[in-house]
Amino acid sequence: MLPVVYSVKPVAKLKPQKQITATNIEVFVIDDDASLRQLLTDILQDQNLNVTAFETAKKALKAMKNRHFDLVITDIQLPKMNGFHFMETLKASDFYNNQPIIASTGRKDLKGNVYKESGFADIIFKPFGADDLIQTVNKWLPSANLKSNVSSKTSDIPNFEHFNLTPISSFLNNDIESLKDTLHLFIEETETNLKTLETGVLTKDLEIIHATSHKMLTMFKQLEIKSDSAFNVF
Repeated sequence: MLPVVYSVKPVAKLKPQKQITATNIEVFVIDDDASLRQLLTDILQDQNLNVTAFETAKKALKAMKNRHFDLVITDIQLPKMNGFHFMETLKASDFYNNQPIIASTGRKDLKGNVYKESGFADIIFKPFGADDLIQTVNKWLPSANLKSNVSSKTSDIPNFEHFNLTPISSFLNNDIESLKDTLHLFIEETETNLKTLETGVLTKDLEIIHATSHKMLTMFKQLEIKSDSAFNVF
């Protein structure tokens, strides 16, 4: 027999490691388009992710100082501080801990490798579908195990001549109430943007015209709007 001496020291308890699941993942979204912010928030929250959305990069950076976050999705053409500047500022901060930063843009003049070489983890080109977003998030947070957004609900969305609600409806899992909320927000945002554009034209301010028209472009593409007659239906 082997001699055994029982220890009188207390057994050390191993501290359980925090598991990353969809219910405790914090995603920050930055986009100056209110209706698109709402779309991103809705689809990510539908996956049980915790989402905080911001209109500007400066507001996001201020919140990040005192908030935990696991992933960031940012538009590129933001007011005052664009997405590239935001990414560089965030990475240089003492509260950044190598979280993936995903660029979201409607610009097609720069290829995806340009964004990645500059420091972004990935790029999503607008307009995009819900599954494109989910697959990209899954790529960088695989433990979240997000599911496809292919809806089991039957869509009752009618067909219209000048625009198409099907992509947005699919994005929102064919939730009619969410679709109505998003469209109302889109209309309000568009009315504000049109007034801004009118001011830009009257003052011949090319910067305002370019920034506002770019801001409006994504949702117009998402809705596949072909004519201003679409607003008569809305």
